Amino acid sequence: MMKDLGYLFICDFDGTMANTFEKCPDGVGVSQAYEMAIEKVLGTYGMKLFNQVGGLQNRAPEEVVHLIFEKSDNKSSLFKWAEACFDAEAKTLQQLVPQGKGFSLEWKSNQEELIKRTITEMLVLFKLSFLMKQVGVQMQNGGQIWPRPCKGFLAFYELLPHLEKITGKRFQFAILSSGHDEFIKKTFEAWDIDFPVITVTDDDMRNRRYPSNVSGRVKPSPFLLDLIQSKWIGDGIIFSEYARHIELMRKTRKRMILFGDDPKKDGVLAENAEIPFGLFKPSIPEIKKIGEKSFIFGDWAELMNFFLESRSIELFKKGCSFDEIISF
Repeated sequence: MMKDLGYLFICDFDGTMANTFEKCPDGVGVSQAYEMAIEKVLGTYGMKLFNQVGGLQNRAPEEVVHLIFEKSDNKSSLFKWAEACFDAEAKTLQQLVPQGKGFSLEWKSNQEELIKRTITEMLVLFKLSFLMKQVGVQMQNGGQIWPRPCKGFLAFYELLPHLEKITGKRFQFAILSSGHDEFIKKTFEAWDIDFPVITVTDDDMRNRRYPSNVSGRVKPSPFLLDLIQSKWIGDGIIFSEYARHIELMRKTRKRMILFGDDPKKDGVLAENAEIPFGLFKPSIPEIKKIGEKSFIFGDWAELMNFFLESRSIELFKKGCSFDEIISF
């Protein structure tokens, strides 16, 4: 008999949990840190191409590098600048990625795709070096620290144990982000809340051999949710009992829900994985249905109030799917 795993809330980080696009006291946010890192690694030409492909747009670092090179009609110039940066900086770059994650800092001049991965790793490390020192710094308006949590997020997160208590079901929280482990962990420490056990970040994806194509390793590839789900149900049965694992994946997917701030990256990912999607947009005053399996909201506390309503509680107790629970 398969164990009851309860429910899984999966959440993007930047712009959904944390307002990292807001500039920190030093005048730098995620967008500005990307720009600084790209100019450092790929020069003014790389920065020009970055703007031509539309800037960050919630893309993963590897996707950004891939698009820059795809747009370029002078790749040798980009490689030359990046190699000079590597020679000058690689040995002194702070190792801000957990051991065993990310891509190795090696320059293999005869393998273009591996060089692009090294360039991506340098981009990540420079970006983190600009941002990490700002986490927890008090903002100029006083009383709050950077990055600020998105509206109502802390209330939502801290009420999850209460939701467990009154429903008798287990509720787990997972992070699925194009961001980075150490930055997110440091933010949770600054907010004084526990870091989730289940995470898949860009750090987990950059060194993967499979999927071999970049698009398979970044949002909205459903492979990312497969990884999250496998962590949730437990890795112990993945290979030893493959048929059981697939059946458990099928049955538990109906109790997964994804939240994010990007309808193209996060929303399409949820659609590809056939799970409900909550679009976070802080200007929205109330929860509104925007599709058969999707809704929009602007306050995490209001979302928790919805899940604490008697109707929702009864559906959770019965083990109903998230599709049924959000059918308001």
